[in-house]
This record gives sequence, structure tokens and C-alpha cells, in this order.
Amino acid sequence: MSNSQKHDFKHASEILSQIHSIDNKLKQIIDDESKYEQEVRNFAEAMRHETISTTLKNIDIEQTNANKNGIRVSLLKSAGIHNIQQVLDMPYGRLIAINGIGNQTASKIRDAANSIYNNVERTVRLRIDPENRTSNASNLVQFIYILHKSSSIRVDSHRLYDENHSSINEKARNAKIAQSRLRWMFSFRNKKDKALACLSDLEVLLSGDLKASADVINSEFTQIVIDSTHSSWTDFEANSALYYAMLESIAGSKLDKGVTHGGLSDSLVEMVEAYPLDLSLMKTTLRGYQLFGTKYILCQKNVLLGDEMGLGKTVQSIAAMANLKAKGMTHFVVVCPTSVLINWSREVVQHSTLNVFNVHGKDRDNTFSMWVDDGGIAVTTYGTISKLDMPKDLKIDMLVADEAHYVKNPYAIRTQSLLELSKISESTLFMTGTPLENRVEEMHFLVKCLQPKIATEIYGMGHILNAPHFREKVAPVYLRRIREDVLTELPELVEKEEWCRFNKQEIDAYRESVFLGNFMAMRQLSWNITDVKSSTKANRLLEICEDAKMNNRKIVIFSYFREVIGKVCTLLGEQCMEPITGSISSQRRQEIIDEFTKAAPGTVLICQVIAGGVGLNIQAASVVVFCEPQIKPSIENQAISRAYRMGQIHNVVVHRLLVENSIDERIMDLLSMKQDIFDNFAHESVVAEENKKMSEKTWMNSVIQEEQERFGVVQVS
Repeated sequence: MSNSQKHDFKHASEILSQIHSIDNKLKQIIDDESKYEQEVRNFAEAMRHETISTTLKNIDIEQTNANKNGIRVSLLKSAGIHNIQQVLDMPYGRLIAINGIGNQTASKIRDAANSIYNNVERTVRLRIDPENRTSNASNLVQFIYILHKSSSIRVDSHRLYDENHSSINEKARNAKIAQSRLRWMFSFRNKKDKALACLSDLEVLLSGDLKASADVINSEFTQIVIDSTHSSWTDFEANSALYYAMLESIAGSKLDKGVTHGGLSDSLVEMVEAYPLDLSLMKTTLRGYQLFGTKYILCQKNVLLGDEMGLGKTVQSIAAMANLKAKGMTHFVVVCPTSVLINWSREVVQHSTLNVFNVHGKDRDNTFSMWVDDGGIAVTTYGTISKLDMPKDLKIDMLVADEAHYVKNPYAIRTQSLLELSKISESTLFMTGTPLENRVEEMHFLVKCLQPKIATEIYGMGHILNAPHFREKVAPVYLRRIREDVLTELPELVEKEEWCRFNKQEIDAYRESVFLGNFMAMRQLSWNITDVKSSTKANRLLEICEDAKMNNRKIVIFSYFREVIGKVCTLLGEQCMEPITGSISSQRRQEIIDEFTKAAPGTVLICQVIAGGVGLNIQAASVVVFCEPQIKPSIENQAISRAYRMGQIHNVVVHRLLVENSIDERIMDLLSMKQDIFDNFAHESVVAEENKKMSEKTWMNSVIQEEQERFGVVQVS
């Protein structure tokens, strides 16, 4: 019998076909990344054009004559042209053909329309709205979903392909003659032997881990593509921040670099941008402004990151520590308020591969010792650091102080303990969304802790005339970006003042509080009556909650007073979660947030404004209610920022429950005045000492006195 009769050519062809199929599928999964990224860019641009067109359709044709340049708009309207998009869509010849419009007028009209288009094109921002699922938006979300969900699969594909491709290629080339009867007949014995040996090796690969692993990879990738058609929007709603980060990374950012860089000088920006960042230990894609912030932290070493709340200061600090870890450094410490301790530990695990140690509570000493031995991130509290037994030779590679305004008092034990830690730290990062609170002394002290030389240079510069010079001086230590500048995809924030009128029970209770001069009781007006169901604020709250439920929204309610929180809980019953107050442990707070996130629309979360207004992420809520106005705008801003932050996809409506002709009006006036000061100074990295003019105690006494005079209360001396 001849060799050709003994050899199974069909079997050889099947082996080579299968091995090539595996190799090609692995390569296709790898190559599909660039294909899907291009689809993301295409649909992002299509959505952008949709947004521009919609905006132009809403701009009245009257705007072509906004500069009074003699355009007879009535002629355009008579021809059925009512908006700017219609002008841009109309061929020039048809425009000239309109009765009464010649070449000169047509040119003016087209120039005006083009000018409006250029302005819209320059300022429009891309927003993915789950309530407006256009074809382009759905395709965009679907392709980002595939890229996101398949990232680990592509890593496995790369590994498997790189490990086997060269060998498969070589063996398949040598074994090729084994599938052709003619080539086999005219080949030498040594080539046949080599072909059979290679064929045998390929058969082993097919019966072993390669085929099994490749089949799993291909099956999982195929399933992701199938799931993307029905799961992508749900995943977007749960992880919108990740989607926007990926979109920015793939399609490019249209942000003005000035806002990303926080207005720093060109020379400092150039130095920061040149920092070689290693994010190999990060699981999360950073936004452009976050990448710059991370480089700034690492480049400048001892800094204050003052980004507005909700911009992801935590992830920037984790990225900085991950970079240092990737470069061989080992020990990092995060000091934070107890209320956000658990959240910090979760964020480290979610965003990086770094080990995290929760140094707090009964087991803190043992956990601290483990961190000293093993390295990683030790997350602890301001109240704990003074109790830790620090080894004399301990060196910290980075110290992060979250909510750094907690250390504004230089004589407090927690401040002194933190500063002792900073002495053994290679770099120190202070973070706070409201670092200034209108007090130049606090700003100066924080800067002094970080870079004393700069603190000396800026001393006494806290007024608006020196703003540009101040920003230049403070730039090496202070970086601040604000929400509306960098989170352009955020939905609308609507703030409503819900004014109520006193009923008889409320006015009697309020008059008694005024008579006693009880400021805190005065602030609880409408809530401090016997039957809460008779409260005008309570009835308005019920209406707001019912409306939110009908619109598939969740609600977060804030009050300063536990008594009010108790009455709101009674009022709403099973509709509300367990309230978050100062007595709730940090772990339980996070559990409540998790439960609230999973709860049905219409569910209410009630928070004491100090306990729930700091450090927690409550994007599941898109309706925010304040039972009474707060004394500081920073307190209200922090509370609102729990919901209105990166990851929020719904319009957020803030309701303030207020009563006419009461202390509520005076507090709202105070808030407005303080917010104006903060907007004019803090956002430009400058603060004013306006609070020196009137202390809170003086202001409270003044309000009490005025209300007593209004109610005819006679003070007995």
C-alpha cells in the first residue's frame, strides 16, 4: 500500500482548518477593539450633529437679525422658514428665489446662520440621555458596553494568541503538505515526517487547553455581543461615569484645556503634563481632567486638591498611589472622617488592584501591624491616628487627608497628629470640595501645612484685586476645577423654593419659639407641631414624594434635626429606608446606600444633613428635599452633591421647604449672600473675610431680636 493511501488527508485538513479557525477568532477578538472604537467615534459624532441640529431648530429665525443688519425676517417666515436649521438646509439658489430677497440679503442671512452654527458647534456638549434613546445613542451605548464588558476577554485573547500564534503558524506551514494528495506524493520523506510531527502537535493543542480556552473566550465574547442589544442601557444607567470616561478616552475630549488645567500657568501645565504616569494597577478609565489632576498631585508632591464635590477626587488620589506602587513604592495612608471609611475601602478595591487595610475599631492595632509588614493602603480616621503606635523607622510614600478642612484648627489633636504623619511622608495630599468656606485663615493654614514658603507669599492677599496674582502664587499647591466646567454631560440641576404659609397651629408654635428666643426651635417651624399631618411643609413633602414616585424617581430628604427626621419617618412610613444619622456606623451607612440603590422608584432616603451630606454617593436619587434651609451654603452644596455628581444621568430637582414671613426668609437671604461671596472668590481660588464682619452667634441674636420685635415680644431687662 502506498504512503498516500495510508495517510488520512481529510483528517489533516480538518486539523489545520480547526487550528486556523481558533487562531483567526482570537485575532479577530483582538482586532475588533479598534473596529468597535471607530463605531463609538462614528456614533458619538452622529449624536453630536443631532444635538447641534436640534439646538438650531429651536433657535428662531429672528436671531439672524439680532445685530439689526437689515434682514427682513418676515419674508423668510412667509416662505415657511422659522428656524436657523432650515436656513442652513436650504440651497443658496432657493434662498435667492424667495420674493424680496436678493444676493446681498441672502449672503447676510447665510452669514448670520453660519455664525450661529459655529457658536453652537463650539459650545454643544454630548449627553447620553436614557429617556431619549435615539438610534445613534443606542448604538453608541451598545458599542461602549461591548468594549467595557469584553476588556478582560481581550486580555485573555492577547495572551493566548501571543503564546501560540507563532508556533501554530510555523507548524501549520510545515503540515500543509499533509492535506494535499499531490504535494504529499512529490515530497521527500523528511518533509513528510516533519509534517506528520507538526500535525500531531497541532492535534494535541486541539485536544488540550488551547481549544478549551479559546472556545470559552469566543463563547463569552459572542454572549456579550448578544447581551449588548438588551442590557447596554441598563448597564449605562448603573455605570454612566465609566461610559463617559470611555467615551472621552475613545472619541476625544472637546473640553477647553483651561478648565481641565484649573487655570494654571502654561509653564506649570507643561511640567505637569510631562509627568510619566503608570496606571497599570488601575481598573478604571480616568477622565482627561482626572488624568491631569493625578499628574499634578504626583508632580507637585504636597498639594491641596480642591475640585468641587462629585468630580472624583478619590479616584485621582487612588490613581496617584497606584502610580507610585507600580514604580516600587509600598506604604500609603488615607485619613478620612469615620462616616466615609467604608466607602474609601470599597473605592480602592473598585478602582485599583492595591491592597487596602481598614485601620479602625477593635482590631485596628493588628490590622495596622499587617499594613506595616505588607504595605498597601491603610485607611483610617482622624480620631484613630493619634492612637496608632508608629514604628520609628516607618516611612509613608503618600499621605492622603480627605475632607481636609477637618484639620483647620492648628491646636486640635487630630490636626497635630496628621501633621506628625506628614513629617514622615514623602508626599502629602489634602482633599476637600469646600476647603475655604469663605475664611482666608483656613486656606492659608492648609497651604502652610503643605508648602510653607507659598503660604508666606500669599499671606494677606485674600481680596479680589489681587486675584490673578494670587492664583499665580497658589498654583503650585492648589488645584480646583468646578462641576459645570468639566462634567459637561451632567443633566440639568433645578432648584425650587417651595413657599408655604403658616396655619394657626404653626404660627402659635413659632410665636412661642420666638418668645423664648429659641433659635433652633424657630428653625424647626412647621415641623414642631403636635400633629405632623397638619404641617404645611409635611403636606408639600408628601406631594413631592408622590410626584417623584409617579415619575420613577427616588428621593433623598435632608434635615439638620433628628426630631424632624423622626417625624418625616412617621409621615412616610414604609416608603422610606432606615434614616442615616450621626449615630449610624459608617458600615451601616454604606449598607443603607446599597439598599437604596437597589430599591424601587419612589423609595425615600432620609439623612441628617451633616451625617449624610458628606462623602456618600447617592446618585440613585434625583429628587432632593431640604426640610429647612441650612446656615452655610457649603452644607447645602455638599448635600446636593451626594446626588448631583459624576454618574448622575437624570435631571436633579432640589426642593427647599420654606414658610413665608419667618426665619426661613432670613436664612435664605444669608445663604444667598454667602453663596455670592463664595462664587466670586472661591472658584477663582481667592476667599474673602466677610464672615469676620458678623459671627454666626451675632447674626442669630440679631434674627431672634428682629423676630421678637415683629411679634411684639417685650424683653424684660
